[in-house]
Amino acid sequence: MKYISVLITMLLVLSGCDNSRLVGTWVREDESLQGLKVQVFQNDNSMYAQIVDLGVKDSYYKVGETKWKDIKKVGESEYEMEDLLKGYYSDDVKYTQSHLRVQGDMVLIDLFYNDGRKTGTHQVWTRVKEN
Repeated sequence: MKYISVLITMLLVLSGCDNSRLVGTWVREDESLQGLKVQVFQNDNSMYAQIVDLGVKDSYYKVGETKWKDIKKVGESEYEMEDLLKGYYSDDVKYTQSHLRVQGDMVLIDLFYNDGRKTGTHQVWTRVKEN
């Protein structure tokens, strides 16, 4: 019985810590900000994504900014996080609640209002193959 308890505990710990599907470089594919690249990092128990390439000449984002923060795994391929939003004609900077799904080499992100309602905004990202 003790062996089974230890085994179950180890499986729960390992399954909660496996974020390897998300760690790496991702490029935005949909019309808005197409070509923007982020790299997802994992430090101890936290994950975040920094912008590594703007993809377009006139961008209101900056290389090195944290695009995704407070990334937390909530399911097999599901994450919750805060996504950086910036306006082209404004200096407003805000993070919005988001839900991220990993599907193979694709990430789908849905944004939410602060009250939890879905905004209807949808982002599509694909994994950048490492050489």
